[in-house]
Amino acid sequence: MFNQEEFCKDYQLGKDLSVIVDQMKQLAESLENTLTAVNSDAMVAALEVYAAVKHHADKVPGLNVVAVEMSEFFKRPRHKASAAKN
Repeated sequence: MFNQEEFCKDYQLGKDLSVIVDQMKQLAESLENTLTAVNSDAMVAALEVYAAVKHHADKVPGLNVVAVEMSEFFKRPRHKASAAKN
């Protein structure tokens, strides 16, 4: 009734697969960390461009239009005062 050979194969396969799964989890975590760093770097660069555009908006013709368009992207959500008190 008990197939020892089949059990041993299944047991070994489980051990082998768990090693692969652990490696894949480590790889996924590394990829997530890299993605976070890349997105952070991109945001820092975008904020630098936005700051430069805002700084020069009144000095370069037409740049104020770009500054207004960019401000929509960088708009911060406003928190209600009552939410801050709670």
